[in-house]
Amino acid sequence: MGCASRSENILQPTTATAPSNTAAVAALQGQLGRASAVTKLHICEGLFRCAEALAAEGKRDEAVAIYDKLRGLQAPHQVRAGALRGAILTRGTAGLDLLREHLGSGDYNLFSAAVQTAQEMEGGAVTGTLAAALDGVPADNKILIMQTLGLRGDADALPALYTTAKSGPDAVRIAAIEAIAEVDDVSAVPVLAGLLGDSSRAVGDAAQEGLGSLTGAAADAAVASAVKAAEEAEAAEGSEQAGGAREVAVSALQAVEAALEEAKAALKAGRAEAIAEAKARAAAESQALDAARHAAFEAATAARTAASAGDEARRLMNSVESLLNRRKLDFNKKVDIGNPSDEEIRQLQELGYL
Repeated sequence: MGCASRSENILQPTTATAPSNTAAVAALQGQLGRASAVTKLHICEGLFRCAEALAAEGKRDEAVAIYDKLRGLQAPHQVRAGALRGAILTRGTAGLDLLREHLGSGDYNLFSAAVQTAQEMEGGAVTGTLAAALDGVPADNKILIMQTLGLRGDADALPALYTTAKSGPDAVRIAAIEAIAEVDDVSAVPVLAGLLGDSSRAVGDAAQEGLGSLTGAAADAAVASAVKAAEEAEAAEGSEQAGGAREVAVSALQAVEAALEEAKAALKAGRAEAIAEAKARAAAESQALDAARHAAFEAATAARTAASAGDEARRLMNSVESLLNRRKLDFNKKVDIGNPSDEEIRQLQELGYL
């Protein structure tokens, strides 16, 4: 058989120069539908060998047909990925459409195979296709594409890389910066210098490393100029900020002075109010004192009156006591001579002697 099976990785190119054998290809393809999984994999390896041999003989259409056949099989991912690689490369410039299609594939295995295949292709059109694919793909896919762009070293990729480096997730931005550094073009200096003060420390560090990796006298001069410009801009910004700070301080001082004046006015008004209140309170206390004095005078007068009445009462009581004492003696005498009269008994009862 002209296309013998091999055990080498099917994704790698071969140097086989064996002549094609159309009958062998037909026989192998005829076995695909009924072969076991293990046998099917061996058949696929044989077909890869045949397709490479046909492409080497200039029979690209026949080789492309084999690759397309293998791409459509329900086979392990390495078979489909190897078939995609062969189909793109064998088509030449016409393979860009197939490359572009799979750069947007939702199947990561086929996407990764397309990106790896691009590394084997030359020309600005390939770079442009890769750069254009950065829009609208997941972050992991972006990173793999930018790594490939960095390896290609094509300055045509820089505009897309510059844009990606300025915004987005840190991992994506850092991958863009690393790819920019790998391209090693002096035009990257102002972009990387502008990222040194980025809010993301990781991005700033990556930009610093990227600047340091750029080579050539022109790059060195550009880096020095960019650093100087950044320092001057920072100084100017600091001066502007200082001026702004002074304005804020003056404004704040004026506000404090105004607040003090208001406080003084309030204190003055409060003092006047307090004085008026004190006067009113003093007047009320004076009235209360006058009332108290009047009440005290009346009480004293009443007390004196009461005292006089008391003296009179005491004199009366003394008189009554004397009378009673005398009546008691009289009573005793009467007891001796006989019983007291009813009137005498009543008087003695009223006076508490009986």
